[in-house]
Order: sequence, then structure tokens, then C-alpha cells
Amino acid sequence: MNKIKILFVCEGNLCRSPLAHAILNRLVLENALEQNVSIDSSGFVPELEGKDYHPFIQKICEREGIALIGKSRITKLIDLEENDLIFAMDNEIYKKLIDLSASKEQNSKIQLFGSILSTENAQEIPDPIGKDFAAFELLYENLNNHCSALIEALLAEINY
Repeated sequence: MNKIKILFVCEGNLCRSPLAHAILNRLVLENALEQNVSIDSSGFVPELEGKDYHPFIQKICEREGIALIGKSRITKLIDLEENDLIFAMDNEIYKKLIDLSASKEQNSKIQLFGSILSTENAQEIPDPIGKDFAAFELLYENLNNHCSALIEALLAEINY
């Protein structure tokens, strides 16, 4: 089986997508799936490229013992070519990814990350920027639930 490549995308690649990346990476390691799954994250704000992740995200990851990977980076067309599953954190990001896409094949890889728990009622993952630490803790819980559902789906597919 080929390695499944997953990309998480949010606006600035400072909060939601790097946290989802870190959580899923921990779950991949816990389930010994590193030979089967690779994960990355990106965003759409060029001015933020190369920046450290939001301090509240760093604090949560430190508390939870989760390793943050890399620094903020920009989503490029090659990301849509190289990844198998591309998860947008909200409808605005979904639209930006579709606009960036160069083919129907690439379009078919893009979905709202909220669809992991409910395809009928896909929820956006709210951006906590500008809010207090409690909003970031809710983000962690939300992403942890979604990543847990995703890892279950990946385990079922890999062990099929």
C-alpha cells in the first residue's frame, strides 16, 4: 500500500492546521502507522510564512506532550498534487483550495475537516485567533475528536 499523504489547511497556518497536524502525528506514532501515513499543514497568508505557531498552541502542545512540527508555510499547487487527503478547516479555506486547484482530481481530494465526524452536517473548525485561551482549549478538544475519528478510518483502510 502507498503512503497516505494528508494536508491540513487553515488561514495562517498558525493554529488550527498545525495543531491538527501535531495531534494526528501523535496518533500515527501511537498506532505505528508512520510507514503508512504522512502529514503536513499549510495556510494562505504569505506574510506569516516561516513564523512560529501561536503561543497558545505551543502551550497546549507542551501541556499535552505533543510535538509541533515545522513553522508556518504557504499552500502551493504542488500540495494539491502530492497529497491524497486535503482538509480545509472552514468554508473560506475550502473555497480557496478549490480556486487553487488545477483539476477535478485535485478537487476530489479537498474536504472540510468537520466532515470526518458528520458528512451530512459538516462543521467548520472555528478560528480561535483573537480569542482567549479557553477558545484554544476548545479547539484542541475539537481537533482531538476529529483526529481520533480520522485515525480510526485510516486504521480500517490500512488493515482492510
